[in-house]
Amino acid sequence: MDDDIADILASVSAPPLTQRTLDLQALTRAWVTERTAPELLPYPTELVERVMERVGKQ
Repeated sequence: MDDDIADILASVSAPPLTQRTLDLQALTRAWVTERTAPELLPYPTELVERVMERVGKQ
């Protein structure tokens, strides 16, 4: 029975997200969080470097 449920869930689950999509979501979340925070938040160095590298390749 558990296998049937797992098969059903696997058939309707979304495809895995790419790193580009995850980075976009994280960047958007960081931007919104920063705008609503009363103080400066830690700088997401690795995230910004990955995004800037992609922008540079364009």
